[in-house]
Amino acid sequence: MDRPALGLALLVVIAIAPMLVAGPVPALLDYPNHLARMSILMRDGTPDANPHYEVVWSFVPNLAMDAIVPPLGRLVGIEAATLLFLIVSQALVIGGAVSLDLAVKGRIAWAGYAAVLFLYAPPFAWSFLNFQFGLGLALLAFAMWIRQTRRTLGGALAWHALACLVLFVSHLFALGLYGWAIGLYELWRWRQERIPLSQRSWIVLALVLPPAALFAITLLSGASVGAQTTLWSPASKLLFGIAANGFSRPVSLTILVAIAGGGWLLARRGELRSIGAGPLLAAGFVVLYLLMPHRLLDSALVDIRVPLAAALILPAFVEIRFRDRAAQTGTRIALGLLLALNLSIVTWNQSAYSSTYRAFLASAATLPRGARVLSAYDEADRRGLTSRLWDLPIHHLPTLAILEANAFVPTLFMHPGKQPIRPAPDVRRLSVPDSDPPSLSVLKEFLVRPDASIPIADHLRHWVRDFEYLYLLSPLGPVAANPLPHLLSPISSDSRFTLYRIVGPARTR
Repeated sequence: MDRPALGLALLVVIAIAPMLVAGPVPALLDYPNHLARMSILMRDGTPDANPHYEVVWSFVPNLAMDAIVPPLGRLVGIEAATLLFLIVSQALVIGGAVSLDLAVKGRIAWAGYAAVLFLYAPPFAWSFLNFQFGLGLALLAFAMWIRQTRRTLGGALAWHALACLVLFVSHLFALGLYGWAIGLYELWRWRQERIPLSQRSWIVLALVLPPAALFAITLLSGASVGAQTTLWSPASKLLFGIAANGFSRPVSLTILVAIAGGGWLLARRGELRSIGAGPLLAAGFVVLYLLMPHRLLDSALVDIRVPLAAALILPAFVEIRFRDRAAQTGTRIALGLLLALNLSIVTWNQSAYSSTYRAFLASAATLPRGARVLSAYDEADRRGLTSRLWDLPIHHLPTLAILEANAFVPTLFMHPGKQPIRPAPDVRRLSVPDSDPPSLSVLKEFLVRPDASIPIADHLRHWVRDFEYLYLLSPLGPVAANPLPHLLSPISSDSRFTLYRIVGPARTR
């Protein structure tokens, strides 16, 4: 193994290490949701199946981990299988970026280091696992497309058909980003190689036919692809448009300024230039980012995935030729400092939440099997959460009660057309998969006025009757004294949460 490959391999191990030392469950925003869903799928059809959820499979474009992890979980345990899927997804992202470097330049240059730098960007740090896995595959498929078009176009189109199938099953937006990238690359190649219009026409047909056929099969099978909600949010583009760290805005801003400043300086010295399809790809991703809605097919944060894909693709189309060793050494030192800053924040966050996650798993293990579990925030903590990204890991933590106690948690993600599970009929009215844990004030309001009009809170109208346990979350500090001593009896607590048993009137089942 040559020195660049050996150095990159060592860096990959360091980059993935925070997930290995995090504890039983990595502290990532959506990870508890995924782990809970995996446990439902693995236990389906067994005597230990969760009574509150039904498994309904269909051919939808969001099934990567749903198809891979549960069978693996029966062999190694669901926690180990889910963690392995996360690590493989991270390795695919880095490996895909390196493959692009090799396909474009014929050698390992800077793309792999850029991938490590963005390995904990918001969509990845927030554990969009199917997207991360799919995007890693998309990078590999794009690299294969570039290689194959230099050999035989027929071979490239054959690989393309296979890539579309794998990407469609893995994640819809990963497929879309792959299609956008090869479309832009083909526009550049047609101009460079002066490909005749007649040949261009059948190439376009061959590119479009596989994904179109897959969509047709999905629709004919009666499956839905997400929902119809579409929403634009300029504020989202400003806050998270180009972010390298999903736990800290200052760190992301520091990295962005350093990359922009360093790139400008190298370009001014004539040491950095865009090569091949780079300029067209950059322009194309800017246009796509500006046009992409924030929520599409009922999937949120779609727009911020575009610049992340660009950050993983474009370094392969950038050439850096240093004039002297001092510039090369300075660039390597600066990159090393940025990587150290980025990974230290990730490691600190995992360490800060590891004890909370362990305490939560221990408390959830004391719940009776099949319990109905509600979660809520202290009012001040709910308001402050959005400005403190490092506290996001607690947001979906209560869904781990599903893993430990086969519980029902109303906020578990299970959207038709995206996840192969749905609530059982007896709890369907209580399920709000696109909602966040409410504030404690909302629960108190329904105690005083059950007929109060509060958006997206109908499932809480009779919460004392419908639920048996309550997790009160307090990420900003120690949990306060029992807020409703006549209704809540404390069972266990940590610095960031308290588990209460609801001791109100008799509940309906």
